[in-house]
Amino acid sequence: MRPTTKRLVSVAALTFAASTFGAVLAIIFQWPTQFDGSGSPNVTAGEFVTGGTATSIPLIPWIALGVFALLARSRRWWGTFGVVGLCLLGPLFVIGGMGEAFAPATPHVPRAVLVVSGVVAGLLGLTLLASGVRDLIGRWRMRGLSKTARV
Repeated sequence: MRPTTKRLVSVAALTFAASTFGAVLAIIFQWPTQFDGSGSPNVTAGEFVTGGTATSIPLIPWIALGVFALLARSRRWWGTFGVVGLCLLGPLFVIGGMGEAFAPATPHVPRAVLVVSGVVAGLLGLTLLASGVRDLIGRWRMRGLSKTARV
């Protein structure tokens, strides 16, 4: 595996682990999502699936993150598909993180939790995007080199 792909998969794994840790904390401390203002003080499975929690991403992007990270390890076309998917998830995590960071504090979720969660999600999302773009550039260059080597 190329170094850029290793870095991208490592960032995706770190994002997955941080969201897992955040989900555990949210369930223990009952921290609902604050991004859309609809978070109830009781964190339920339905809320976790559709909107995530104050410290974790929703279930669907979480699954997509894992699947795209596994696909990105390949040098074939589906590996490139996985890298593009990770690049698209990066800005989604940035937007979600900033939404949590700038959400109004409630009695259910301390302000510090919202800010730290938002900053971590934003940084991980930006790193995911930057690592993905760098890996795509490397894949594109390797593809160009392999075509010129055949001529």
